[in-house]
Amino acid sequence: MSAFTIFVSPLKQTTRIDYSVKLKDAATSGEGMELLKDLTNTRTALLDLMGKWEAPQDAFMSTANAYLSLLRGLVDQVDGASSPPQQPAAAPAADGAAADSQAAATAAASGSFNKLRKLIAFYWTNTLGKHHISSDTDVQFELISMLEDIAIWHTKKANLTLSAASAEENDLKDAYKLLRVAAGILLFIESTQIARLTTSASPSDTNPAAVRAYSSQLLAEAEEVSLARAVEKKHSPSLLAGIARDIADKFDAAAKGIAQVKLDKVDKWSKYLAWKTKYYQAAAYMFLGLDLLSKDDCGNAIRAMTEAEKLLEQANALGKVFVDCEPKTPLKIHELPATQALSRQLRDSLAKAKRENDFIYFKKVPTELPELAAPRAVVEPEPYALAPLSSRWTAQMYQSLNVSKVIPDVVPAAALEREEANSKAAAKAQHPVDKGACTIL
Repeated sequence: MSAFTIFVSPLKQTTRIDYSVKLKDAATSGEGMELLKDLTNTRTALLDLMGKWEAPQDAFMSTANAYLSLLRGLVDQVDGASSPPQQPAAAPAADGAAADSQAAATAAASGSFNKLRKLIAFYWTNTLGKHHISSDTDVQFELISMLEDIAIWHTKKANLTLSAASAEENDLKDAYKLLRVAAGILLFIESTQIARLTTSASPSDTNPAAVRAYSSQLLAEAEEVSLARAVEKKHSPSLLAGIARDIADKFDAAAKGIAQVKLDKVDKWSKYLAWKTKYYQAAAYMFLGLDLLSKDDCGNAIRAMTEAEKLLEQANALGKVFVDCEPKTPLKIHELPATQALSRQLRDSLAKAKRENDFIYFKKVPTELPELAAPRAVVEPEPYALAPLSSRWTAQMYQSLNVSKVIPDVVPAAALEREEANSKAAAKAQHPVDKGACTIL
């Protein structure tokens, strides 16, 4: 019954970062320089894996955790380390960054702020919003952006798994888990990480409502897999109706969430969510009709399936709008085999209900809709926990890094414009993400 069509955000892209160059003046020991080199190498290895959907999920996450555990030493407090009165070398503040820089400096002076956290400028593309590039000198921005890309990688791998013509039961289970993992990562970002940003103006991709909406969508898509398997196993129509209603509710919650987000580039996403909502509302009423028909309540069965027919027509109309919405897609979601199968099953079931009512039951078809089954949620996000701080980040290691000679990066408007131009040129010429790379420079 599932359409198995996942709306996948494009991978975020970023610039290469060499921590051993950026922080070379801070390293006062060979061990410190080696740690910074490993930070660089693990980041590069993770970015190189981003476009390799064939990579095993456990190997991918092992690489991700290796980087994140080292990265935490630049953003979290290291146990037992007291921040000596070191201040980075003075640098001109970018427009609008003075207040954030002053707040960070005050926190660092009090020992409550990691002295390494505000030294490097990170550049990442946005999947939402009018600004193609966002940049921040907060390592927390790098952490969140990388976590978002890790979640998107899981959705792309799930989409490829589900869209394969040879997909079997184990493939469905794998895709189900991948979507739940992605949803869990996004919920972790929304509930624990976004509030830790020190900048006064968060990038569009860290808008809490948008992140929460995407998580709700992924849970709905995981539940689509559950519904398809339940249909295959011929579970009762009442159970199927409850699951379909829960899927529709999750897609609707996501749609309402992004409706509150005043960002560009969400129009096609919202069309997709509207289509999915109507599709599964139609499925819920069809299953309700089948359940009522099995109980000889033919009048209400006809009413429920007539409603399903109307909702499916609305879904098909929204599907056409989605296809025509920029950026246009050749995939006609309203003509997918699963969509056509639902239409045929609904048409045949409604005809059967009318026929039996005319010759056997003689029940009046009510004007009021029968009550839908209560939502049956059969999926939960996979809980996500950030990789623990690497054991290499000892108090001695942290204190050995002297930032007094490090000139912090700044992000003037001109730099952002240059990064954006380079990003658009690279995407137009090479489509770097499609080739497996996740970098723009």
